[in-house]
Amino acid sequence: MARSRLDLRRDGRCGKLRGTAPRAYGGRYESDPSHLYFEDDTGLLALASCVAATCHSAAARYQKA
Repeated sequence: MARSRLDLRRDGRCGKLRGTAPRAYGGRYESDPSHLYFEDDTGLLALASCVAATCHSAAARYQKA
């Protein structure tokens, strides 16, 4: 199974990357010290809790590279 990565850009845009494939989806994000708030380009909303450079969103976990 390919690892998923989040691409968080300074302009507030984000994307989910899988393996070497192009971006799986894109959207925008906002953050505060303990959460990331996502809205993809189709309107889907998601929230990730962040603790010690690791973000947890539903069943996924993302670590700072």
